[in-house]
Amino acid sequence: MTNKSLHPERNIRRSQLLTPFGVGSLFDINNQTVMIADSEYWNKNEFKEIHDPRLEQAMNTSGFIEPPISVDDSTGVGISGIRFPQWYLSPYTRQIQPIYEWRKMADKNGKAWLFDERPFDASSKSRDELVPLRFICVCSNGHIQDFPWVEWPHNGKICKHPDLELNNTHNSGSILDYSVHCKNCGKRKSLGIIFNKNAFSDYLNLIGVHCKGNYVWKNRVKSDSCNQGLQVLLRSANNLYFPNISSSVNIPFDDHTLIKAIKADEVLNPEYLVIRQRIKKIANGTFSETIKDKLGKDFIVQSFLQNIVDVLRNSYPNIDQLQVLNEIIDQMDSEKSSSDDEDIDVMDYRREEFNILSGITPYDNSSDKLIKQTFNQKDLLKTKLPASVKCITLIHELQVVSVLRSYSRLKPTDSDSMKEIIREEGENTEFSKEVSLRRTDGRYVGMRSHGEGIFITLDPVQVATWMDRIKGSEISERILNKVNNPDVFEDEKKYITPDYYLLHTLSHIILKELSISSGYSATALKERLYFSNEVGQEMYGILIYTSSSDSEGTLGGLVKQGVPEKMKWILLAAIEKAKWCSFDPVCIDSEGQGNNSLNAGACHACALVSETSCEKRNQYLDRGVLIGELDTPELGFFSKFIK
Repeated sequence: MTNKSLHPERNIRRSQLLTPFGVGSLFDINNQTVMIADSEYWNKNEFKEIHDPRLEQAMNTSGFIEPPISVDDSTGVGISGIRFPQWYLSPYTRQIQPIYEWRKMADKNGKAWLFDERPFDASSKSRDELVPLRFICVCSNGHIQDFPWVEWPHNGKICKHPDLELNNTHNSGSILDYSVHCKNCGKRKSLGIIFNKNAFSDYLNLIGVHCKGNYVWKNRVKSDSCNQGLQVLLRSANNLYFPNISSSVNIPFDDHTLIKAIKADEVLNPEYLVIRQRIKKIANGTFSETIKDKLGKDFIVQSFLQNIVDVLRNSYPNIDQLQVLNEIIDQMDSEKSSSDDEDIDVMDYRREEFNILSGITPYDNSSDKLIKQTFNQKDLLKTKLPASVKCITLIHELQVVSVLRSYSRLKPTDSDSMKEIIREEGENTEFSKEVSLRRTDGRYVGMRSHGEGIFITLDPVQVATWMDRIKGSEISERILNKVNNPDVFEDEKKYITPDYYLLHTLSHIILKELSISSGYSATALKERLYFSNEVGQEMYGILIYTSSSDSEGTLGGLVKQGVPEKMKWILLAAIEKAKWCSFDPVCIDSEGQGNNSLNAGACHACALVSETSCEKRNQYLDRGVLIGELDTPELGFFSKFIK
């Protein structure tokens, strides 16, 4: 965020501004906590725009912006934060009050400049540091606000000059021992009920406290009231912030090459955006020949078109204004038709990637965005890899664009949509609302990473044969029965099938084994799954990759492990290790583990990986699909391979 030598505690890696410290999340700085502010408040002059035409079309946006890089404090470059929570505690006096009240005390002593750097209690001789209170209130619509400290002890009747302190009677750390005391009127109220949802809600109604609809990250603290109930969380709670990331393997296509050239030019791109806005205003969504004539005579459009023509004439000798205008209109028309259509889901979006990576669709390797080498099934059989592995593709150069589209609080939204799903208040109230992080200019914050990867596909015929073999078995039934779990989202149910568990568990055990052989840590590797069991449209693909925001990417250590001769031993070692877990037989025989009991035979000792590496928060895993169960080892997909 700032100069590393002056304020190392304030630095956030740019990739962390997507997750875990995306817009709307909390970040600790010394004894303060700040909420990462909306990107609208960041330094606009330092943004770098990135593009992925496929992802832009899927998300109905004109582009993405990368967070700025701060070189030193004097540049004014950085990520804005807003202090939250506002209420702070003095460990010296146990007094609690908003940060601005504490600052007034420091200001009287002429120490406000020092207070801003590190808030302290000016009434203490030793200048004891203030501590942000750890209890905050959130609702399922994504709103957040301070705990009602003033209202809490007063039982609905607030005295004229509240003077509050937070006491801990037995110093045990139990919430039952904490109470809020008003020294002015003597009233006191324990915090013992704050984590009892019903009791807390009833008391809030009694004292007249409701969700204010605050979006602190937008610096908007007053809004329309919200009809969702408030819940108390610790400010460090895991369920305070769930970022929703849309990502894409950037595959360059030949369509709209002229538009790409315009977007890539720092001078022309702003002019291109002005032309788009002018077209929207004049055409109003209708691109008839009459409208095109009108646009061709518009002075603003004409002048900017001429600038574009002058700059690009060396690369496009025959270019003219009409060609540029038609290209822009064609792209806007395709974007409009795309946005009018039913929203594309994650796996539909990935099919293009799957076809290219698996060699189904021919691809020109000359691009620096994706350089690959594919080994087909015939090549793999020569190295005695199992016939169930259909192809392995080594990706020497990989470009991945990841975009922070939204967030939710309390519960993940688990939408398979490539766009944000905004629920109306009162609709589907048992689920959390996905809060859009789309900027007013229609763009999103994103990151472009360069790296390398290994792509593996399974033979759909072999998968179908195995699915028939396990039909009605305990392995199959304990997975399929998870559909009846009341906490499972509708979008999740399509993944509760043995073939997805097979694909996902295989990805995890290979990832863990590659972290040993490749030299990369397990947290540096990520998975990207390609799944469909639709007849005739099957996809069973795993992309394990590592990437860096550095333009040079990575060093090739991962790709070297994907050579068929090495991959055979990696796969064999991974499956051998999956045969036994230190928690067996409890683990392998488990009916349900993990979040919402969506795992079966999978735990931290055998199949779980870093949360940043897994696409599905370590869910949909079961070693039994790979190696069978203790009494039926022959039912595993790879049982013959490991005999």
